[in-house]
Amino acid sequence: MTLENALEVSEKSSDIVKIEPASVVKLRPGNGVTAPKLQGRGRPWAKGQSGNSKGRPKGALSRRTIGATLASILTRQGKAVLKQCITAALAGDVSAMRLIIDRCLPRERLVKIELPKIRCAGDAREALTAIMDHAGAGTISPAEASSLSALARSYIELSELHEIKQRLLDVEARLGSQ
Repeated sequence: MTLENALEVSEKSSDIVKIEPASVVKLRPGNGVTAPKLQGRGRPWAKGQSGNSKGRPKGALSRRTIGATLASILTRQGKAVLKQCITAALAGDVSAMRLIIDRCLPRERLVKIELPKIRCAGDAREALTAIMDHAGAGTISPAEASSLSALARSYIELSELHEIKQRLLDVEARLGSQ
């Protein structure tokens, strides 16, 4: 029984058709059928060989074309589409609710905590201490503390790099004057 015949039988009757993989395609050396040589992760075909010998069908839309078409529809009818989505969400459609929450609501909230003005590396260290205190008290989430800490650490690294550059210029100036 071939794969095509098995599919025809399964469409005609409600019986479950068991297909033996060995009867469909035999991947044994010597019978003319060979599996493609694996070229590594994500590359099952040899270079220059495609898994689709006919190529891309004529009239097939690219992702860019589909995106441009969708963008033009949303510019013309975006409000109506959003109203429809909100109506579906209010009617209990869970996927519409998830879409609205994921796309329309901001993912991050505005964090309002008191931090010292950062003018030097010492100020940035004080800011890091304040961020850690707020995270410990629970006024900001660990993710928010991590983001703010990354900013303070970047400032510290840049100020230290500037200091090293100044020292190097001073050393070069001393060596050049001798």
